[in-house]
Amino acid sequence: MEGAEQLTMFNEAEEATDVKVIEKEDKITVVTHERKKHSTHKDSFENLETEEVVHKAEDKVCPECGSEMKVIGKEFVRDELVYVPARMFVRKHYVETICCTSCGIKDYAACGAKLSRQTMSSWVIWAAANKAKAVVDLMKKQLLEQPVIHADETVVQVLHEPNRKAKTDSRMWVYCTDKSADRYIALFDYSPTRKGDYAVKFLGEYPGYIVCDGFDGYNKLEKATRCGCWAHARRKFVEALPTDKALLSTSTAAKGVNLINELYVIERSFDEMKPEEKHKQRQERLKPALDAFFAWLETIIVSSETKLSKAVNYALNEKKYLYRFHESPYISIDNNRAENAIRPFVVGRKNWDLVLLCTYRTKSHFIQL
Repeated sequence: MEGAEQLTMFNEAEEATDVKVIEKEDKITVVTHERKKHSTHKDSFENLETEEVVHKAEDKVCPECGSEMKVIGKEFVRDELVYVPARMFVRKHYVETICCTSCGIKDYAACGAKLSRQTMSSWVIWAAANKAKAVVDLMKKQLLEQPVIHADETVVQVLHEPNRKAKTDSRMWVYCTDKSADRYIALFDYSPTRKGDYAVKFLGEYPGYIVCDGFDGYNKLEKATRCGCWAHARRKFVEALPTDKALLSTSTAAKGVNLINELYVIERSFDEMKPEEKHKQRQERLKPALDAFFAWLETIIVSSETKLSKAVNYALNEKKYLYRFHESPYISIDNNRAENAIRPFVVGRKNWDLVLLCTYRTKSHFIQL
């Protein structure tokens, strides 16, 4: 219509933005668009009355020296919106911050030094490289002097690793002493894959016994003698047990579990014996039980791709390694020693990005680095 303003569907969208266009001669300047600041939790309740609640520390005894710890401040925990008829206020919850002035355990922030996580991480890395490495090297030297070493590995994910994709086949390996050793040493080593070459790199030409699971990668250790794990063999038969308890009496898997249990019962009777006597009793009492188990195993006919077939085949494939422990009184019947050492990684690997952990324990004290 003549004289009327033409309507446009774009006007509203343009007016809704904060972008301003200023024309100057031949130049056009676009002013940066400013976003409206989002209101925060604090802004929403800033006009309300507040009430503080400080939760007292129940235990103020220092875990290191037993001294009474003193209150040095408070730490904010959470806000609680409280409503009573015709009145609303914010209740702020705090917990006491305590420290021990006797043994020197201090909170850097409480002392006025707010250190970033990056700074403290750098300190830990420096201490590991310049101080702890000498301890680890000594531990490894003592470990390699042992007649028996337990080994195991588990999946672990390292965050932001250069040239590595997420959810890769990274591994944490553990090498530890047998329970017959006079001290407990456990060393952990990270590798980007599960190749047996990493076991060779760590253990080198170690000439003793290696107690491990059914992973053939340990066969790359040319001078070491590989030993099997009866706990792994037993676990396979347990997994094959029928869910119906009424079938246990006739179950082949149940018989396998019972026969392995008998091996453990015999082995436990040697716990208090000296090495020479233990070796003798293993030859006289344990070897016949081993022979009977594998003779029974040869008679079992199983269909493929069942849990029972996996249990039978695992034991048969590991036969020479499962026999190995009766050759020396210093070799354990299973690899539970290493499995227990590496269990923290199994439990917490979803949240961890560790590369190296080492532990060392004697009869009198324990150190973890």
